[in-house]
Amino acid sequence: MAVRIIRKAWPLLGALAALSSCIASAPPVRVRVAYQRPAVELYAFEHFNSSDGKPCPRLEAGAGAPELAAVPIVSVQSPPERLSEKFHEAIMEAEARYEKKEFKQAVELLEPVYRAEPGNRFVIETYARNLFRLGDYRRSMELYSGLVKGLDEKKSCRAKLLIDPWFMDAYWKKGLMHLALREWRPAAFEISRAYNNLNHPVLVDQALSYLTAAFFNLGDHDVAWYYSQQALRHNPKNQYVLKYIEAMNLGVKK
Repeated sequence: MAVRIIRKAWPLLGALAALSSCIASAPPVRVRVAYQRPAVELYAFEHFNSSDGKPCPRLEAGAGAPELAAVPIVSVQSPPERLSEKFHEAIMEAEARYEKKEFKQAVELLEPVYRAEPGNRFVIETYARNLFRLGDYRRSMELYSGLVKGLDEKKSCRAKLLIDPWFMDAYWKKGLMHLALREWRPAAFEISRAYNNLNHPVLVDQALSYLTAAFFNLGDHDVAWYYSQQALRHNPKNQYVLKYIEAMNLGVKK
């Protein structure tokens, strides 16, 4: 996969990387998706025909989004006890290295594992995460993009928005890299998918700020204004969103 690089964009990720591991490992009971329609609590929405031409099931709309059919998550299965039949111990060792911030050693452990099991999503996620922290954003983006594409292909209806709680960090990191590349639409989409699982206050602050920026640059100022106000409620000292609020008050168009 070719990734267009803006040279000045990638260094911004270095400051974010140290906070990215703060995402809670436990999956949420419900997933809030806030893309285009702010703060809509959904697991999936489907209102077109399915990929095989049959109508999608008719579902009751959620109170927060009366025009959308919503299915909340009731329970989420735990990850398998062994993440690989052959390489579980190597993956666990790489995870231990990650916690010690020994990213280079973790990558060296995972390279042969990835070559042996390129379709193992747990291997891909761990490998991409360590490459991200090591600063190899090009390769990390390739791996995260392939992982998320594979997850999205599991949906049965083309209008369904699928979120896999086992891999929330993939959506977050991919969103950050799209943001650094000024690819606003995919940045908004992926950060929205990760947003509900961000429990660290600094990460929540970042997510709300970056959603403000992304939607402002998309020209969707109603949604950008919503996120700017959420950001200020969460952190009244947030300086990042003030320039967007000022621009929207002045009627600046993007």
